[in-house]
Formats: sequence, structure tokens, C-alpha cells
Amino acid sequence: MNANKLSRSLVNHRLTKHDRLTNRQHIKLLFEEGSCLKFYPFKVFFIKKEKKHFLCNQMLCAVPKKHFSSVARNRIKRLLKEAYRLHKHILDRSSEMVEIKFVFLIGYVYTGGYHKLSYSVIRKCVTASLYQLRTLLKQGQ
Repeated sequence: MNANKLSRSLVNHRLTKHDRLTNRQHIKLLFEEGSCLKFYPFKVFFIKKEKKHFLCNQMLCAVPKKHFSSVARNRIKRLLKEAYRLHKHILDRSSEMVEIKFVFLIGYVYTGGYHKLSYSVIRKCVTASLYQLRTLLKQGQ
């Protein structure tokens, strides 16, 4: 395999600092002005912003402390980040194919009950939400 192709494929599957939503002002903006989709067991908040202000799509994951131990919370967040990392290309590649001037700030908030989630449930939720956001991105060019 060509080294250039290998490096591009590795870059696409990393969850870098730029992929994470950490700015408090942007998080506040996401929850106050953003829209919401429901994909059980998550509520997906999103807001479309101009690409000139952001390098790429950014994601946030939140799991409430009230009903979970730290081990369960961290497991859900770890599985969510893994699913997003492996499937973020759904949004990234659609923006590369067509000249799109927008990116999404995405917030996944866990709303399900206290039961052990499998990775497949989380993966289905993440892929469905990313496909939905991709259609919204293509409609609003």
C-alpha cells in the first residue's frame, strides 16, 4: 500500500483535539440555539456553523451523573467516542465531495435508562444521526 494512502486512512480514523467540542461558549451556543434529534438512547443536539470559524465537525458527549457510577458513565462515553471516531467520515467525506461551507457542532446527551448498553446500539445511533446530519448538510448548501 502506498504510504500516502496509508497516512490518509489513519488520519480519517483519529479523534483529535480539533474533533472535540471543548469551548464553553460554543457548548452554551449548541444547547441554547441548536436543534435536537432523538435517537434512542441519545438526544443529539446540533448547530450548523460556517466552516471558516472551525477546522472540522466537532462533537461532545455527555452522560448524567445522577444514576450512574463513574465506571458506567465512562464506558458509555468511551463507546460513543469510538463509534463517532469510526464513522465520522460519513460527514467528512460528504463535505469533501461537494464544496460545502458549513460544519456541525454535535452534542450527544445520554437519556436512556440504567442498563448495560452494547456497542452495536450506540453505533446504530451514531451512524443514523450522522446520516441525518449529512442530508441536512446537503439540503442547506
